[in-house]
Amino acid sequence: MTAPIGFMAAGVMNVAQAADSSSFAQNVVWMPLKAGVTPSLCVDSMTTQADTVNMKQVGHLPLSKQVEMMLGKKQPLIEVFMFCNPLTAVKMVQANYAFGAYLPCRITLLEAKPNEFGVVMLNLDPLIAQIPKNSPLLKAAQDVNTSLLSILKAGADGSL
Repeated sequence: MTAPIGFMAAGVMNVAQAADSSSFAQNVVWMPLKAGVTPSLCVDSMTTQADTVNMKQVGHLPLSKQVEMMLGKKQPLIEVFMFCNPLTAVKMVQANYAFGAYLPCRITLLEAKPNEFGVVMLNLDPLIAQIPKNSPLLKAAQDVNTSLLSILKAGADGSL
């Protein structure tokens, strides 16, 4: 289903170094867009799926367009989409303020190589694993993760 790649929280590494790092791969979930799925179809599919699973799109950062305007030079596509279930978010932050650092949930559409697009999000499994099994927040966090993964998959598949 997914081919993970990741990021390094501390320090800087280039893409080649990152691709060879096993800890790097554990931090995110990556899905390439299926053949024939355009970035536009991916966005429409993610938006539709977000509505279906009651995740609100609370922000959009067209990062590559911003950089193009600043540098006057075409950039590989990078768009960040921010999603949130407000009721769940409030419960999580009220239980532990540290959850606020993970808000809102983000999915990034990007051009990994020329004309090779994919979607990527933070792998929430390690975070969810830290929630006590008897906590009422566990199911809420699992539900958010399931919703985000369904949005990611809908975008990668072009499923409207």
